[in-house]
Amino acid sequence: HAVRMRPRRSTRAASSFFVAENMDLITSIVELVIDGAHSTHIGVFVPRGARLQVAVQRVSAACKLFSSATDAVLHAKTDVVSAGSLKSLKVMARGIDLGFAHTFFLRELERAYGHITIGRVEYYVDEEGGLEAPGGEANFLEELVERFYDGEDATFCKAVETQYKRFLVVKAVELRAFAKKAGGGAVSSDKWLERCQPTQILDVMWHAHMLYPKHYAASCQLLVGGIIDHDPSYINPKTIEGSGLGQKIEDLFEVESRSRWQTLDDHDN
Repeated sequence: HAVRMRPRRSTRAASSFFVAENMDLITSIVELVIDGAHSTHIGVFVPRGARLQVAVQRVSAACKLFSSATDAVLHAKTDVVSAGSLKSLKVMARGIDLGFAHTFFLRELERAYGHITIGRVEYYVDEEGGLEAPGGEANFLEELVERFYDGEDATFCKAVETQYKRFLVVKAVELRAFAKKAGGGAVSSDKWLERCQPTQILDVMWHAHMLYPKHYAASCQLLVGGIIDHDPSYINPKTIEGSGLGQKIEDLFEVESRSRWQTLDDHDN
């Protein structure tokens, strides 16, 4: 029943659907567990253990179908990689620890963009309603962290790290697309054959990661079996619609991007 789940249904809704569709089976297992030593069914004496084993096997099979259907909803956005492979890439990327690079990332970010100021607008309310008044200038980085990350550098770094890991997944899918094309395979969308580039802030995190070459090499080996090359002179020509990083992240992380956690996608293009 689980495979009948409509696309784009939320995980919570999918779980409720699975339980509802298999309620009789789940109920029978509960009854078997709390029943006496033996149970009868349509007048035939059957050992409880045998009935329980069959029921559990049926639920196990249904759960596998449900898991496959859920993966298809959450991860099947391109023919370059299967839903299962994309899920594995995401899990591996999430497992990469980059906390050690945060200090250097913040220092380099300050060096590169700390001098940039933006106009500040302060809001206040008087008897006639809401008004806006010029509030002078504000440091771009300080304003960014204050407005969107509660003034916490650690929260900001974690959000950037999350987006950087998604960027690595995108690069991994691009490399698989190139390999598939080189091997004579078909790629339905050429956008995966046009490399994207990171945002300026993500590029700083990329540089921070590469300054630890052993860790960077191990991370790349885990994801793509080689090194994800950084070409500072490359600029995505965007000759193919959807080849930019933002669209590719949206394609691969559509469900995750709708989570309650704010990410850099919300604030940096």
